[in-house]
This record gives sequence, structure tokens and C-alpha cells, in this order.
Amino acid sequence: MKKIFTLLLLVALTSVFAQQSKNTVDYKTNFNSEELEEIGKTIVDPVEKYEFYKHLYIVYQIDNLKYEDENSEINLDELRKLPNAMLYDFVKQYLSEYTIINEKPITTKQLDKKEEYEEFTLREKINTVDKSLSQKDSTFYSNFTTLVQPSYGMCGSYVEDFKRNIITIYGGCGTGASSHYNYVLLKDNAFVDLGNGYDKLTKREFKKLNKIIKSKVKDYTYLSGRSGAQFSQRPNGNFFVTLRGYVGDEAEASGGSVEITYETKDLKTFIPNSVIVEKLEWKSVGE
Repeated sequence: MKKIFTLLLLVALTSVFAQQSKNTVDYKTNFNSEELEEIGKTIVDPVEKYEFYKHLYIVYQIDNLKYEDENSEINLDELRKLPNAMLYDFVKQYLSEYTIINEKPITTKQLDKKEEYEEFTLREKINTVDKSLSQKDSTFYSNFTTLVQPSYGMCGSYVEDFKRNIITIYGGCGTGASSHYNYVLLKDNAFVDLGNGYDKLTKREFKKLNKIIKSKVKDYTYLSGRSGAQFSQRPNGNFFVTLRGYVGDEAEASGGSVEITYETKDLKTFIPNSVIVEKLEWKSVGE
């Protein structure tokens, strides 16, 4: 009797492990979007499926970076040469601002929770994407994007420029007030986050920089985050950073009429005697 019980237990455990093996697919090191779409059809657990769709989204973005658009003025050849694993980290860190990519894994309980402003539960949304994927429906990508990037069509981030190994990333929701930039240096097959021109400065250094600007332009108010910045690297590794600031009640849409340049060796501090402040003739960004 004991032997029969042991045998039945072994069969049951084997069945469980076989089922787990069937539903657990190694997709996290796969960067082929077509293969992943097929793998996605085999994943049953909705919690795991949610994580899978995050991975698929990043791979789609890698495909976009590698796509060579003849009409594009941006040369991304140096990015395209990088290993997929590096591009994966780049997308995850810098191009996923308005997505669910960096959210914590969900729980089973969250699947059936519906927010007041939501029409469907998360489980229902996942099922909709699953159905359109399995049927190769033309609505798959729109359903998929709505799941992973809820504000798609309104908010997004993308590579706007790539010059002198510095990547310019724009983020926003279609309005000037939401516009912002981030800069990333590609050096020795590694990405270095340069920030937006001033947000890497320590609080003390930021306060000191503002004080210097104020001493040169009395009606200066604050630095502009929406007008972007310019980075240039010296042979010694230091950066010259040029950005804009506002005076008085100057409209934010102008981008600011004060131009500030400073030198930094570590992005956290700046060299005090390097600061140059120039009051420009009033003009909007891009003019």
C-alpha cells in the first residue's frame, strides 16, 4: 500500500512539474519579436503573461531603433551596432517613461481589481491582447500598446537626436509644459546618464549656480527644463553644459532668454569660474 501511495505521489508531482514546465517559457533572453509572438501564445498564467508583454514591448522598441528609415535625419548606426542586451537596458531605462515597463510585477489579486476610472479589469485587458495575438488580429498592436503604454497617442519618449556620441531623448504629452529632455553619453559600449543639464547637480551646487546667475542677471528667476541643453566634452573628459533660464514673468513657451554655460567634471559639481551668463534677445526655442 505504501509503495502504491508513493507511486501515485510521484506521478502527481511529475504532472505538476510538467505543467509548470509547459507554462514557464524562457523568453527573457530572446530578442526576436516574431519568435516571441509565438512564445506568447503558449504562456497561460496571466501574471506571467503581463511580464511577458513588458518584455515584448522592449523588444519592439529595439526593432524600431534598428529600423533604418531612409527619410530620417538621425543617424543611429552606432546604436544599431550594440548588442541587444545593451539596447534592452537602454530602452528600459530611457524610453519607458510613460509605460508599465518599470512597474513591480503584479499579483493575482490585482488582476481582477478595477479602478474607478477603468472600464475593464487588468485580467480582461490581458485576455483581449491574448485573443488578438492568437488570432493574428489586426487590432493586436493597438490592444497591446494600450495595455503596456496606456497614454499612447498622448504621451511618449523617443530618441530625438544623436550627435558626438550624445543621445538626446525627448519626453512629453504633446503640450509645452510637459516637454522635457534627457541626455545620454555612449562611451566605451556603456551608457552614461547626463541628465537634463542641471538635475545631476547636488542641491548645494544647484543653489550656488542659481546664485551666480542671479548676480549677473538681476531679474533671473529659474532654469528651463523644457528648452533642452547642449553638451560638449573636452579632451580631459569634462563637459561644457549650455542651457537656458527665464527672467521676470517671461513665458515658459519662450524657452528662456538667459543662456548659461558651465563646466563640470562629474555632473554633480561645476567649476565656479567657468560659468558664463548671457542675456539674449527675447526669442522662442527653435527660432
